[in-house]
Amino acid sequence: MHSFFSSRRRCFLALFSILAGFTLAVSAQAPSAPSAAATHSPDATADLNTLAHRILNTGIKTSGLKTEGLKPWHMKVDLQFTQPGKSKPDSASLEVWSMGPYQWKRVYIGKDRRYYGSEWSVSRFEQYRTKPDDGGFDPSNLSPNTARPVIDPLYLAGNIKPDYEMTIKSATQDGVVLKCVLVANPSDYDVDQTNQDYLLPTACFDNDLHLRAVSASATVVKYDDVQPFQNRSVARDVKVLVKGAQVAEMKVSLLEEWTGADAAQLKPGKGTVSEPYRIEPGMPQPESIHEEGFPPPTRNGGQFGAGSLYYSGMIKVPIVIKKDGSVKVDTKGIISPDQPVKDAAELAINHWKYKPYLVDGQPVEVGFTVHYNLDKPFVPSYNTPKAKPAAAAPKH
Repeated sequence: MHSFFSSRRRCFLALFSILAGFTLAVSAQAPSAPSAAATHSPDATADLNTLAHRILNTGIKTSGLKTEGLKPWHMKVDLQFTQPGKSKPDSASLEVWSMGPYQWKRVYIGKDRRYYGSEWSVSRFEQYRTKPDDGGFDPSNLSPNTARPVIDPLYLAGNIKPDYEMTIKSATQDGVVLKCVLVANPSDYDVDQTNQDYLLPTACFDNDLHLRAVSASATVVKYDDVQPFQNRSVARDVKVLVKGAQVAEMKVSLLEEWTGADAAQLKPGKGTVSEPYRIEPGMPQPESIHEEGFPPPTRNGGQFGAGSLYYSGMIKVPIVIKKDGSVKVDTKGIISPDQPVKDAAELAINHWKYKPYLVDGQPVEVGFTVHYNLDKPFVPSYNTPKAKPAAAAPKH
């Protein structure tokens, strides 16, 4: 174990020494430049791009626990959630048993029913959860700020393709100087036209190869107390901040190999329901072939028509795309405080149609979120301009 991490540290320090020399050369030429990438020669930019990809790929291979080849493992995590208007955070716990990236069980326990329930992954295509109730446990809302940052901290990096141009910047976190790798111009790439800043993350590493922060749009995840486990680096203290305010903290109280692991212990029991397939970062987005808009309802009793004050803003509409491409709107999950908006969105989007979503050549029922902008005239996504192609591929 010690030799593995020592070797890995020497490799990573070599990368940083190359970067240090490169940074010094750039600084000598343009000390007042706002960013290194802005003044590089084409060759220097290409070298920096190549190094950034290498650092990110090394981090992916060594950070977190979602990977093939690990021995079965068991984890316990103490959770705290900071709620607006509350003086004390809510507490809960998470326990995980895993036999592989797609074979696991997660159990949440908390006094608040939002934090009480379980979810299972039986295979890449089969996921289950505790039967939902109104306003209760929903792992799709809970996991992104709890289990996922601890287990799979660089999951968003799957959106960064090998031909995306990357760069490197320095940052300081809690007195530690970090090297941060990021996509140089996120708007150049057709990842998702709703928010490239969120889907193309910035990943920051210290000199020991430890991932110390991931930022995406207004969200920053900080990683502390990093320790080795089965040739991986796992942070035992993980904090999620949104616009600088902490919203969640996870402290790993136990991480051990799961001796005597039995797949039967991971099978969902009674009172569970299946979940649609979850699209992973880097996978193709569903492709719609028919979309219908709706006029935003007015605030005078929910009537439609001109000359009144309309609802405005972006609403998120969760849907399930069935195997034949038809759509079912999850009305309970629509993020909008106004029932007329929810009703109008459900009526229109239930008529949408997609191409069947294929995974390994077979159609699956897939969960997806439609971002509907009430402030602009409706234009189907297949009629909107596409982003320009990637600028250049990194050297190898």
